[in-house]
Amino acid sequence: MKKVKYLILIFILGFGLNLQLNGQVYIAGPTCVIPGTTYLYNFQGKWDSSPIGQLCISGGLITDSGKSCVYKTDFSFTKINWNNNITTGTVQISSPAGKASLNVNITTPLNPGTLDSNVKFQSLDTLNIPSIILCSYAKGGSCSPAFSYQWQQSDNNVKWIDLSGATGQHLKLNSPLKQTMYYRRKVLDSRSGSVGYSEMAMIEIIIH
Repeated sequence: MKKVKYLILIFILGFGLNLQLNGQVYIAGPTCVIPGTTYLYNFQGKWDSSPIGQLCISGGLITDSGKSCVYKTDFSFTKINWNNNITTGTVQISSPAGKASLNVNITTPLNPGTLDSNVKFQSLDTLNIPSIILCSYAKGGSCSPAFSYQWQQSDNNVKWIDLSGATGQHLKLNSPLKQTMYYRRKVLDSRSGSVGYSEMAMIEIIIH
């Protein structure tokens, strides 16, 4: 009796696996994309060599054909280039093996922020504390970015080092400088892994 139950269980599990392979179609690929960039999408399913299915892209083009819709007898992968004037897009498959769709959100390349022009260049003597260096919020990078900031300084505008504790949106220096220094803000979007740098701020020190 136990053996019969065991065989029935194997049959049920196997039948469920066959249903998954034979009756479902999957689309795998990026769901947050930058317009003008080519992305690879993979398709999984039980393809029949004779019936014809349709692949359609809303908001982009299939790169090897330059079309938004193509008819194919099987699917494995395709490359898609997304348009610049959209906020969302869709990849859709309709075939005898089943139907599937994947929604895509559009983002922009990482914009690390812009320095306030009033404080981007300061000329001081060794007795004055520099004004706060103001920088706008970062944008883009991913559809739901998670930004972290790190201010850096350099005495030659070539080699940069991180300023300890300077991880805010703006940079406040608490004491006068003894020599000319350069500053910039490093931005990391942890969701996409994108890294960017703001413009450079220069604080010129005039020694009398």
